[in-house]
Amino acid sequence: MTFMTRVLQWDPPSEVAPESWPTGLRGLTRALRPYWGLFALATLAGLTQHGLNLATAAMTAYVVGAAIDGASWSELEPWAWAIAALVATRGVLTFVEQWLGHDLAFRLLAVLRHWIYWGVERIAPAGLMRRRSGDLAAAAMQDAEKLEVFYAHTSIETIIAVVIPAIGLVAMSILHPMFGVVTLPILILMATVPFWLIRYANRQGREVRDRTGELQSEVLDSIHGLREVVMFGREEDRLNRLDRFGR
Repeated sequence: MTFMTRVLQWDPPSEVAPESWPTGLRGLTRALRPYWGLFALATLAGLTQHGLNLATAAMTAYVVGAAIDGASWSELEPWAWAIAALVATRGVLTFVEQWLGHDLAFRLLAVLRHWIYWGVERIAPAGLMRRRSGDLAAAAMQDAEKLEVFYAHTSIETIIAVVIPAIGLVAMSILHPMFGVVTLPILILMATVPFWLIRYANRQGREVRDRTGELQSEVLDSIHGLREVVMFGREEDRLNRLDRFGR
């Protein structure tokens, strides 16, 4: 069975969830169900890559400290080779993470567009009478593509942002308990700041989304009606209208 055949046989959600971030997140993760394996591989590559980043920083700090204390090159050479190997491995894993993440994202874009077209087919033609063609085209193309950022970056990076600091906190606490005591408040502050600003961010995001959607719809409608615009000499009016939406 080909990839597109699986997409076309996959039924979209039967109902639309309320607009809130928990329900929206559940809706986005629902599309991941057939690709949990690919998602897990991309996440594992990201976790390993960031873990090596911590190891590289720690080993580099150790080598610098040892050099200041007067260690010889023969003592530092194995550490230098180890750091070089970690840096090279990090580069490979960065490529692997990006490759897998974008492979996952574009597979899911096909699924999301299938859902959009399925929804349009379900309400057509009566449900489309008062909708602009630009709105439909924007939803099918630009809006779906924006989700690529979530699947290729945000979802994986969110897991990494939780796991890697936790590992770092444990490692520093093992070295000395006071390191963990000093680091913990900083991590708590970093984790809670987004929730302090979430209402403002949601309001600002909705405003930007709505204005961008209106502008996209106007542009697409202008392109579709280009012949009529030129025929009736309304080019200046359309340009002024687009300029107002773009401000």
